[in-house]
Amino acid sequence: MKKTTVTVSFDEEKLGATRHYLSLKNLSLDAELNRFLDTLFKKYVPAEVRGYLEFRDAAKPMPVKRPTKTKEEQSNG
Repeated sequence: MKKTTVTVSFDEEKLGATRHYLSLKNLSLDAELNRFLDTLFKKYVPAEVRGYLEFRDAAKPMPVKRPTKTKEEQSNG
């Protein structure tokens, strides 16, 4: 799925303290916020909608990777 940015206002000192104590436990604020948002998604979005989004995302075709030419092939052709 395509990612988007969420902006929230939060007390600067509290944010600094939160980041500090998360880092002491080798955790990142971004990872914890993503985990929390995922929990909210699972709690409030109906299962049918979650299933549809997962199905739609899985149905997207993957881009085809073309093999890269070696230097020898590039100079010959």
